Amino acid sequence: MDKLHVRVNKLCAIFVFLFTFTVFIITSAPTVAFWDSGENVAAGYSLGITHPSGSPLFIMMMRVSSIIMLSFFDDVGFCMNIVSALLCAFTALFIYLSAVRIITVLNGVPDSFWKKFSTYTGGLIASFFAVFGKTFWFSATVASKINLYMFAVSLCLWLALVWAQCKNENRDKLLILITFISFVCIGLQIYLLIVLVPVFLFVILTDRSKIKNWRLGTLLLIFAAVGFSANLYLPIRSSTEPMININHPAAYHSLKDYLLQKPYGDENRFSAMPWRRGALASQFGIEGHIGYLGHHLTQYFRLSEFDSQRTLFAHGMGVGAVKYFIYLIPTILMLYGWHYTYKKKRPYALFLISFFLLASVFLVLYMNFADGTRAEKIDYMYWNYTGKPGELPLADREVRIRDYFFSAAYMHLGMWVGIGAAIIMSALFASRKKFLRNTAAPMAACFFVYLALLPLMQNWKICSRRGDFLPYDYAYNMLMSCEENGILFVSGDNDTFPLWALQEAYGIRQDVRVVNLALLNEGWYIKQLKNLEPKVPVSFTEDQIDNELKSELNPYEDILLLKVGDAQIAIPSRLQFPILKVQDQVVVNILRTNSWGRPLYFASSVPQEQKVGLAPYLQLEGLVEKIMPYELTPIQKVNIDRTAYLIDSVFKFRGRAYSRDFFDGTSLNAVYNYVNTHMQAGLVLKEKMEVQSRELARAQEQKLDESDITAMKAELETNRKIAHSIMTQCVDFVPFDWGPRYIRHEILMAQDMAEQAEIYAREAIEYNNREHRYRQMLAQALQKQGKHIEAVTTLRKLVGTALDQQFVYSSISKNFELAGMIDSALHVIKQYALIRPADPLAQSLIEYYTNMEQVNNED
Repeated sequence: MDKLHVRVNKLCAIFVFLFTFTVFIITSAPTVAFWDSGENVAAGYSLGITHPSGSPLFIMMMRVSSIIMLSFFDDVGFCMNIVSALLCAFTALFIYLSAVRIITVLNGVPDSFWKKFSTYTGGLIASFFAVFGKTFWFSATVASKINLYMFAVSLCLWLALVWAQCKNENRDKLLILITFISFVCIGLQIYLLIVLVPVFLFVILTDRSKIKNWRLGTLLLIFAAVGFSANLYLPIRSSTEPMININHPAAYHSLKDYLLQKPYGDENRFSAMPWRRGALASQFGIEGHIGYLGHHLTQYFRLSEFDSQRTLFAHGMGVGAVKYFIYLIPTILMLYGWHYTYKKKRPYALFLISFFLLASVFLVLYMNFADGTRAEKIDYMYWNYTGKPGELPLADREVRIRDYFFSAAYMHLGMWVGIGAAIIMSALFASRKKFLRNTAAPMAACFFVYLALLPLMQNWKICSRRGDFLPYDYAYNMLMSCEENGILFVSGDNDTFPLWALQEAYGIRQDVRVVNLALLNEGWYIKQLKNLEPKVPVSFTEDQIDNELKSELNPYEDILLLKVGDAQIAIPSRLQFPILKVQDQVVVNILRTNSWGRPLYFASSVPQEQKVGLAPYLQLEGLVEKIMPYELTPIQKVNIDRTAYLIDSVFKFRGRAYSRDFFDGTSLNAVYNYVNTHMQAGLVLKEKMEVQSRELARAQEQKLDESDITAMKAELETNRKIAHSIMTQCVDFVPFDWGPRYIRHEILMAQDMAEQAEIYAREAIEYNNREHRYRQMLAQALQKQGKHIEAVTTLRKLVGTALDQQFVYSSISKNFELAGMIDSALHVIKQYALIRPADPLAQSLIEYYTNMEQVNNED
């Protein structure tokens, strides 16, 4: 019977591996993705060094995979995503094997049909819930080192269970293997503690003699050191000066700071834990970016899109209570599994419970994420020391959703769901009561089989990155916006990492030097910019970089007119710009040292406060803003010719016809940078065409030379076509945003193209008939064409629903007036006056139409 169990168990394990690997491959990103994926792809291909805490083993794995798989696939990012999918499929395999072992320990070897069904179904539920949870699955589709950590955690969990059940006298080799795997895969990450503490507890509870086994202890230390030696990659590779060389850990002190994550603060996280950077209610509860509970509850299904971001009681106590009950079903299964396991196998229960609590409760306390309501400790102390001037400076809320730090907790929650389900099914099938055994048990079995597929069905849409070329195309378009040998200042991770990936892994536009403004505060980074090709013109000496550069009060009480070549650039005064950070000083230094020798750009997404007051000199070109040697007029703020050329002939816009649901918050930020570029170009062209139209009308009135008038008409038509093309491309790419449609509408209306405007307005209403602006656009187009009764019919649908009721009623009355129906116009405006009696427009229009009606009656 044991042999049959082993055979069936192997077949189920193979099925779990193949099925999960297939799902992960199908839903994988086809190329590089946003956030750390871009950095991992760049460093993986070039053997670089990622931000702390980097994983040397992961980077080396990425490099090997790219060498092997580029023979079969064209995209290096996809090759690395395949490795992540493979690691995650193995994680599912080991979660399944672990769950089956635990269920077998509790219920015995499956020697009957119902035992087999309960055991294997429980294992399948455990593996599917563990890896198809929202947090785990979303990471599984890209090159993320979290996937390596989860693989190591699941493998060590399984090895610990094998060790406990092994009768071989040499079983302690498994403990040595666990130690080696932990240190080689995880290094000094906090996940190392999450693995080794429960395993140590389990070993002590299972066999206390191991405490005095000095030989085993020595071997564990030796193999821990051997595994940790993978980190020698860091100083060795750093000394060769790769392009991606974060924190430059070539020397001992920089390597130590790198491994201890000192770049994120001088105080280690353990000593900093008592100072909470966010409210405990935010950190443990439901808060969109950092709240543990919100993501815990919604890992496998969601009753509302926003349930992980705001209180479940937003729509009342009754609705909230029902939601909590439904969402807590997986947790109830876990707690029941804890209780049952503790009664039958206490060492196993304490081992697994400690695993979960360390990965959840302890990790929330340890990571101490900021919610934007508390100050950093050092900021508070300085504020208090200086007499509490002004408002307390608060720490910025975490810039992104941090649920991935709790991947191990959510993975173990999923495993416990399967164990709890197996325990319940076993109890029902073994019950002496006929109803429970013959009716309730089969019903429960059907429910749990469905339950196994629930996270797969619920999370596919939000976790799948299939067809998502946006990160690659966004980075490509930003690089291509720069002229040859340009220097591009960028701000956030998503303006940096994908660009690094394209340059280092894909070999695209390596002539452009990407300068991250946040890293520009670090001396090691300034030196890299100064010394590595393509070099950035920095005149600071290395001694100045090491000893003199630091944030300071702005020394300029008045605006400084800075001479740069033959041009003058105005640097803000202390009143406008109180603090000059290191990055600000270096940007100014680069500007002066470069002296217009190479084109300098800011990414269009860089916040205004990081542009050192250079906004008046920035001209939009595609997705970047070029620093010009003179202050620009509003109509010069966009280089229309270059932007139109980039949009029409250079930019990539791959993927599907996007809907808003396709994008997460990160992708939407990139999308709206596109929208901003298109809309700014459209508005500048609109203003330019208005000027040209006035000049053309004046020329026709003055009867100037016909050839000049023809040339003016041709130029106006060319600009109209460019504007129409730019805005239509934006509408096609981002159909859910009303702004580009509205600007296109205004351009068409200004050029007396109301018929085309009507067609587009009707298309917009068909796409989204709840957007009131589209009906307003249609009414304007109909009014322009003299279709006044149709315009009235359209506007009547906005009565009582549109935000601007004044516009609705006044437009209806205007169309009645133009149709010669003054009595109807007066009636409509009187209705409006009843709603808004204090509106002066209503009274003036009533007087106006009353006078018109009297004149008509007299005639």
